[in-house]
Amino acid sequence: MESQALTPCRPADRKLASLGRPPIRILHVEDNELDAELVSLMLRQGGIEHTMFRVETEEAFSAALADGDFDLILSDHTLPSFSGIAALTMGRRRRPDLPFIFVSGTIGEERAIEALTQGATDYVLKQRLNRLVPAIQRALEERHAQRARARAEREEREAQRRLRSSEAQFRAVAETIPCALFIHQVARRVYVNRWAEQVTGYTRDELLARDFWGFVHPDYREEVRERILARQRGEDVPTLYEVKLLTKAGEERWALVSSSLVEFEGKPAALGTATDVTDHKRAEAELRRQAAALAQTEKLAAMGSLLAGVAHELNNPLGVIAGQTELLRRSLEGEPAGRAAKIATAADRCARIVRNFLALARQRPTERGWASLKQVVEEALELVAYSLTSAGIEVVTDHAAELPRLWADPHQLHQVVVNLITNAQHALLRRPSPRRLVLTLGRRDADRVFLEIADNGPGIPAAVVARVFEPFFTTKSPGEGTGLGLSLCRGIIESHGGTINLESTPGEGTLLRIELPVGRGAGAAAPAVAEPATGGVIPARVLVVEDEVELADVVAELLSARGHQVDVARNGREALEKLVGQAYHVILSDLRMPEMDGPTLYAEVQRRFPGLERRFVFVTGDTFAGRTTDFLERTGCPSLAKPFTLEDVERVVNEVRRASGWPALPESVPRPEVVRQCRLLVIQDDAALRSATVALLREEGYQVDAAADGAAGLALARERRFDLVICEIVTNGLDGYAVVTALREDPFSATIPFIFLTGVGEPAALRQGMERGADDYLTQPVAAERLLRTVAARLNRTVALRRESLRRLDALRAGLARAMPHEFLTPLTAVMGLSSMLMEEGVVPAADAREVARGIFVGGAALQRAIAKLIAPLERTTL
Repeated sequence: MESQALTPCRPADRKLASLGRPPIRILHVEDNELDAELVSLMLRQGGIEHTMFRVETEEAFSAALADGDFDLILSDHTLPSFSGIAALTMGRRRRPDLPFIFVSGTIGEERAIEALTQGATDYVLKQRLNRLVPAIQRALEERHAQRARARAEREEREAQRRLRSSEAQFRAVAETIPCALFIHQVARRVYVNRWAEQVTGYTRDELLARDFWGFVHPDYREEVRERILARQRGEDVPTLYEVKLLTKAGEERWALVSSSLVEFEGKPAALGTATDVTDHKRAEAELRRQAAALAQTEKLAAMGSLLAGVAHELNNPLGVIAGQTELLRRSLEGEPAGRAAKIATAADRCARIVRNFLALARQRPTERGWASLKQVVEEALELVAYSLTSAGIEVVTDHAAELPRLWADPHQLHQVVVNLITNAQHALLRRPSPRRLVLTLGRRDADRVFLEIADNGPGIPAAVVARVFEPFFTTKSPGEGTGLGLSLCRGIIESHGGTINLESTPGEGTLLRIELPVGRGAGAAAPAVAEPATGGVIPARVLVVEDEVELADVVAELLSARGHQVDVARNGREALEKLVGQAYHVILSDLRMPEMDGPTLYAEVQRRFPGLERRFVFVTGDTFAGRTTDFLERTGCPSLAKPFTLEDVERVVNEVRRASGWPALPESVPRPEVVRQCRLLVIQDDAALRSATVALLREEGYQVDAAADGAAGLALARERRFDLVICEIVTNGLDGYAVVTALREDPFSATIPFIFLTGVGEPAALRQGMERGADDYLTQPVAAERLLRTVAARLNRTVALRRESLRRLDALRAGLARAMPHEFLTPLTAVMGLSSMLMEEGVVPAADAREVARGIFVGGAALQRAIAKLIAPLERTTL
């Protein structure tokens, strides 16, 4: 079939992976459409993205060359009205830059050689089309390389032309550029600019007379010499590189050097430039140091997050151990009780170690308070005790009998002491036993205390001692330290008004001495240790919300043994269900739980049961977490850190119970008193579930209407007044979201309580429903008792709100009934009396004046009757 127009084939699905360029455009001279499709298929399979245009005649081929922008020509050798050789001849003449590849099943070896000699790029037999993709890739690469070379040649010629034409302007420009410039001809320097004098410190005459190698730092001369020799050998070497130079004053300066061949004053020359990058190198070094500091900070943050999770997992079983041990101690006497006490001591030590880990890893703002330096040192030693013991290091502590307390951040001091002890441990590992570490605490005078950390390690050379507190200076191997430790320690101590000094003798050991001022926090004396709260146990109903079953049971048992009534919920969602049908004096809740955590539970309780949020006590295994601290500070709720003791739980429960002053709570939520006056609307698309729900509510005494979809339910809600709506989220037609939105937008139904029924249970779906205006939700399948409790609680609240509204309306009615006679009728009666007097004969002689008085009297009587008619229903009606 003959085609006179371009026929595009489908483009390949993949890119030309080997070249990474946009789809190529191929002009294909081929009379067989199936062969053309086969070629296109082979290209697609070979990963060549392309658009192919097929022509069959000489006229179409000529028109395509004139109009199309192609990257490649493929051609059959033999065509009915055209020949491949003719196409090659025309292609070479019109577009010599395009690769031309024969794809033929009839071309022989002799004809192929002839075609190659006439300018064909390659040939591929149709019987061996697997060679086509490599041939095309090779041809395109060669074309790309030729173009690049041609472009480079053009650019080089243009550069030479410009250089020759601008020699007159060269010197003026060279004297102003901010880099040193040198021109060499036949092993002698013939030109230097003014900036070269500034970079090297030599005068222009000294530069012209001085040997080139005198400027290059000895450490870099061999490298520069090799580059020059390689360039002379014709090797491809970078033209831009960094080298260290020596100035006339002997100062070392970094320079970015380049060299190129030019023509200067009509003769070949070498042009060299040297840009002073010393300040840039210093800035790069500083950036690397800052990056290292940032990386260290990120590592600490990641460690803090990791330890927070570990602490939560460790503190839960530690809490179980501590609680069970407390119960065991109370039930035992003698030696078994002593063993239980040892278990409690060990558990408490584990808890302190976890807290110390968190204190060390957490990044927290400075928080000054009264602190004991002795306690800080003891906690630091406890944290690293195992590593010191396993390293065979003997630890000796010498504490003064009494030390004043400091006004300081104990967490920062803890970090300092741990860092210094760790440094001493690393030093001691570099010497054989015996290894000894001595910590001495004392009072220098009335205003300062000191801490000395001494080791018998290998010591530090004097040259290193002078730099140990410099940021990023470290003597450790790469990867072992950042050089930040002692620098940060010094910053922390100085921010507390103290000093830190180091003394060391090689071969004898090192002594670090810290001095800190005695506390003067806000001019107040150190606080006395708080005594435990006194007073007997106040029985309370407590809800324990904890996902760890063993820990929840231990807390419940501890509180029950002290006379409290305790219920347990495994998560926030279960706690909400219990709160619907039961009231509590205290809610003891964990912060981190599945399904619904502590903060979410708090927000839901605050929204559903205003005022009840003041009864929360939160329990957490990580009080150092930023979000935890912010949440506790924002809510003002008391908290307990895991693991806690029975005394801790009793104290906080009694405090909340005593502060509340709440009386004994009812056993359950009562049903509404006016049940038969409450009309409910149920919207469920499942007929069986809808019938069961309606039957249950009617058996309870409610008036219930039902709808099978959202549209029908919304129509009923607009026709009748309902006291509560129960609706599935997913219904036929309008869903539950649309129904609640429509009801909330209608002022007559905006306040109707709305309960969602859902089988989804996803927080996002439930949150969306609450945001649309739902008051509560129930997850299906829902127990009958739970449904009735939830409905009763919502209706009780609605009834209470309506009663309050009616009470206020009744007070308004009574006020109107009292005010209207006084404010309107009394002066109106006086006006009518006066007008009656004016109408009497002889009082007013003028007839027209008497007529006016009669009009006033008639109008006043009508107004009096109208007011009396308004007052009558107010006096008869009780709202």
